Parts: sequence; C-alpha cells; structure tokens
Amino acid sequence: MSRRGILLMAMLMALALVSAACGSDSNNETASGDEQSQPADDQSDAQQTNAEETETDEATGEGGEGTYVATEFAFEGPDVLPAGDVTLTMDNQGKQMHELALGELLDGKTMDDVHALLEKGLPKQPPKWFRDAGGTGAKPGEVGTIDAELTPGNYIMICFVPDKASKKPHVMLGMMKEVTVE
Repeated sequence: MSRRGILLMAMLMALALVSAACGSDSNNETASGDEQSQPADDQSDAQQTNAEETETDEATGEGGEGTYVATEFAFEGPDVLPAGDVTLTMDNQGKQMHELALGELLDGKTMDDVHALLEKGLPKQPPKWFRDAGGTGAKPGEVGTIDAELTPGNYIMICFVPDKASKKPHVMLGMMKEVTVE
C-alpha cells in the first residue's frame, strides 16, 4: 500500500469518527419491510425508476432521489444529484456489510484536494472545508437511506467498513465515489 493510500485511509477514518461523534438519527438505520424482500428483478426496476426520478427532479431544482448500488468494492449510481431535499438509497448487493458515508467538500474542493492534503500528512481533525452530510449502512441484500439537504458542490461517498479478508477499510479497496450536486 502506498504512502498516499495510507494517508487517505487515515484521513477518511478521522472524518468518519467525526461524523459518528456528531450524532445519528433514524436516517442511519437500515430500511425494513418490503424493501428487504424485493426480488432481484424488482430491485433493478426500482433503481431505474429512482434514476429517472432524479433526472426529472433535477430539472425542477426541487431535490429528488438517487439510488447507489454497493458491491465489493464500489458504489454505482448517478454522478450528479439535484440540490435540495434528497433521499439517497444504498442498495447493498455485495456479500459484506457496506456503508455510505456522505461528505461535502466545501470551498470548491475536489478529490484532488483530498489527495493533496493527505500527501502532506494526516491532519489531527477534518479540514474546515469538509462537512458531514450523513450516512447509512446495510447488511448484504438490504438497503439503507439518507435524507439530506444538499447544496450545490462536490461530495464524496465512502465506505469505512473493514474487509473480512484483508481487514482494510473498503475505501482502501476503491470504495469511494465523487458526486456533484447541481
């Protein structure tokens, strides 16, 4: 593992700890009921519907929904989300527990800035240009949701759950996604 990878992991874990310390609510719980027992074909239809709803809502600027599929070790879903009240769903189609920790990169920062920060060494606390936007987790075959008020900007989605085999956080195995909110 490169020095850059180790530093990125350490910063992201620090960000996760800050996020956890800020408290949690029902948005961090996994969903229950019919969503967990949906057949695979219905899940694909639901994902397509959510993607279509996001595109429709994006035009109105009124927020919307977005679905992200979590697998080993990636998030698949929209690269762009609408600003406003947004419900994000993480559909865990992997074989391990996954989480979707969402954070906003303020002041026009991007993932390049995150990498540059980590190259200088691990900060003792998250930078002032990072804002926690919520998170959720889900066991294999389950879903979790986040209700968030998103403002235009750059966001990151990260999974900090440790891999069963390597014990490395999933983010170190590539489970991170940059998302733009417009």
